[in-house]
Amino acid sequence: MNYTPEALKSRLVLPAGTLRLVIAYSGGLDSTTLLASLAGLAGRDPLPELLAVHVDHGLHPDSASWAAQCARQAGDLGVDIDTYTVSVEQHAGLSREAAAREARYELFHEVIGPGDVLLTAHHLDDQAETFLLMALRGSGPAGLAAMPARAGFGQGHLCRPLLDFDRAALEAWAREQGLEWLEDPSNADQSLDRNFLRHRVLPLLAEQWPQAARTLARAARHSGAAAELLHEAAAHDLERNPLHGECLPAELLLPLGPERQRNLVREWLRVNGLRMPSSEQLERIFREIVLAAPDARPRLALDGRELRRFRGVLYLVDELPVPEPVCWQQDTLVPAPGLGRLRRLDSDRGLPPGPVEVRYRQGGERLTPEGRSGHHELKKLLQEAGVLPWWRDRIPLLYRDDELLAVGDIWLSEEHLEAGGWRPAWDERPRLLADEYRL
Repeated sequence: MNYTPEALKSRLVLPAGTLRLVIAYSGGLDSTTLLASLAGLAGRDPLPELLAVHVDHGLHPDSASWAAQCARQAGDLGVDIDTYTVSVEQHAGLSREAAAREARYELFHEVIGPGDVLLTAHHLDDQAETFLLMALRGSGPAGLAAMPARAGFGQGHLCRPLLDFDRAALEAWAREQGLEWLEDPSNADQSLDRNFLRHRVLPLLAEQWPQAARTLARAARHSGAAAELLHEAAAHDLERNPLHGECLPAELLLPLGPERQRNLVREWLRVNGLRMPSSEQLERIFREIVLAAPDARPRLALDGRELRRFRGVLYLVDELPVPEPVCWQQDTLVPAPGLGRLRRLDSDRGLPPGPVEVRYRQGGERLTPEGRSGHHELKKLLQEAGVLPWWRDRIPLLYRDDELLAVGDIWLSEEHLEAGGWRPAWDERPRLLADEYRL
């Protein structure tokens, strides 16, 4: 398929209310073709405001000069450009290229506002490469869908209007127009998976099947349609969840078949902002969490959070360390991040004035709750109240002279209450009880 700016325009389906087109501009062939085409179209037809954004990852010694060249090129085309420098931090399991992509898209999320559409120059060959990469990783339909032509993105949208055109067609047009572009030497490094596919595998496939790239891109579209059906089925199943979004009752899963169970768990994790689990992680979720013994307290680290189960319900929990003790003398205190705020309220009957120490459960604590008689183990009080196990060691305990005065604002010690005084109020506290997660 030949490439022309008019053909691009026919595929540039913009959401209603689009105010600005933000072009991800690396300076390479693809993004240069996209930028020049849009600049030419804008000179003839009304288009939203154009802005090029170049990201300098600092991974090549010439990256600063590349940024300067991109600025000149955009200026020559009459398009405003913003250049950003990002720090690329590699994490376990991420290649340098993947880490750079994460840093780049984090920046784009900050740049894209309401009414903005981020345009990237991914083309047909990129789509075929992505499909093959996902297939070689054993991905399901969502992964095999590769790159959607349109999607929501941050406060705006993301469009890939070049997915119907192969690189050869883009290059033919760019040369015809006399465009200049940058060549990143890392694109020739065949030790990188995508480059190996680009330079070795896809050309070999094209010898036998000349339309291989287009066929693989079509397979990606079919996978996208299948993934959408799976998403709709999981969303329907998830609508029956009577609990807060961070909870999932096991009883919601058990009547479903195995594949539908896994589809529902994937969707539940997705809507809570977690990455799609691998097949191995998904099997561990079922083996170690869903199917664990009823009296077990299983936990599994998952994408920076913890997956837990309590009384037949799965919970997504932030990983929070047990805070350090602290002295509380003022009117208010933030005991630790994620634990809300403590305030002192005047009372007709309350705790005696003076500073207290905020500590956390070590085991063996006892007190006589207000309005009751006899000493009670704190462990049993927490169990009776249905406090979630992972919060039991994070509830602030108020002490004076090694005597337990109060457990947050849940229980006050009857033995230490007197006329006047004060009572603690625990504002913005986390949901401590299983019942608090019901919608």
